[in-house]
Amino acid sequence: MAALLTIAEFQRHYNVSRSTVYRLRDKGSLTFVHIGRSVRIPREEAERWYDALLAGAND
Repeated sequence: MAALLTIAEFQRHYNVSRSTVYRLRDKGSLTFVHIGRSVRIPREEAERWYDALLAGAND
């Protein structure tokens, strides 16, 4: 089973605001998983986003 992060966990780990998390989703940069009324972000998805962010910084 894939590891899932809550919005708050993602915010703390990557030091971003809640509005930034939702903006990333709206742009298609992050995918959310809905489990009932809960929203989660797959850890692999978060790591892929962060790797792309770092790759862009190195250009």
